[in-house]
Amino acid sequence: MLIQWLWRVWKWLLRLFTGQCELERLCYMRLPLHQLALRVENSLRRSRALELRRLLDGDHTSDNAIDVVLRVKRIKNDAKCMSSLRSSLQIVVGVAGLVREVELLKKDRYNKDNEHHESLLSQLWDHMMPSEKLTSRVSEQWKDLGFQGTDPATDFRGMGLFGLTCLHHLASCRGDLARQLLSHSRHPTLGYPYAIVGIDLASMIWEMLERRVLYAYLYKTAPPISLQCVMELFCEAMREFDSLWQTEKPENILAYPRVREKFLIMIREKWTT
Repeated sequence: MLIQWLWRVWKWLLRLFTGQCELERLCYMRLPLHQLALRVENSLRRSRALELRRLLDGDHTSDNAIDVVLRVKRIKNDAKCMSSLRSSLQIVVGVAGLVREVELLKKDRYNKDNEHHESLLSQLWDHMMPSEKLTSRVSEQWKDLGFQGTDPATDFRGMGLFGLTCLHHLASCRGDLARQLLSHSRHPTLGYPYAIVGIDLASMIWEMLERRVLYAYLYKTAPPISLQCVMELFCEAMREFDSLWQTEKPENILAYPRVREKFLIMIREKWTT
């Protein structure tokens, strides 16, 4: 509480002597855009103004965010400041919207009565196993893709449609890579459950988004920021995990928690530096 109070006093003094709010001062600094975006986001997150904090809920456009900031903070319409503010808010609001989109996918539970859900699952099989026809919706064949049982719907309970969307993207947009990884996963001694690992890595990515670990990485992404960014991170995660698994040469699948922990440390370092 003391530190927070001192911080607010310091901000008040700066505004008193400079005539500028924190966002204005940031925009006049010569910072790389991704660093400016990160500091603008932190300023909005710490703000006492509820309207400013709500700009991070994922439901706003960059134009709307500009209007709110100008009105609440009474910022002068200076060309240099406006250019920096608009560019940084476009990134900040874009990432907030992306996180919200992923959250909604995660909360969207797989529904066997939903034609779209069933279509994605069917397409996943067709992309991954183009030379083998699926005999029925509930089948032992799903285990060949690394699902736990005969009905893959049960494996999506934790990550909802986000897990399926990740697997579907890898299979449909990076098919050669997906089938190569599947081939590795079916190795007689170094195999692992492809689909289950994929869903778990999707969970790992969501946790990193939720904890804002990936924000600095995403802020370096050129706008517009879309779900495609996260899907490509998933593809990279699957490739990197497969490589680590082959390097570690675990005796069996019981080594998965150990390899997963090592992988998490490795990928966090890669995506946050």
